[in-house]
Amino acid sequence: MTKIGNGTLYVMPKPSAEWLAEDVKYFSKIGISKVVSLLENSEEYELGSAKERQEMKAHNIEFQSFQIKDRGLPKPQAFSELINNLH
Repeated sequence: MTKIGNGTLYVMPKPSAEWLAEDVKYFSKIGISKVVSLLENSEEYELGSAKERQEMKAHNIEFQSFQIKDRGLPKPQAFSELINNLH
């Protein structure tokens, strides 16, 4: 967890499918307003991220995908844009 201006940045694993509703409800309760997924499309599909997106939307949490290939690095310009949009 890191404080950035008036916000906080958390790094965490994908919520479990079994506890998804409870996890997202907790995220909302503690003030999380945006979630950025770093999973690739194939991983999102395999892990059922569509349900995650729906649950986030139901709790007014913005869900954004920023795909990074496993063991890879993002392109500097794209990453810079992501950071600027988060801040």
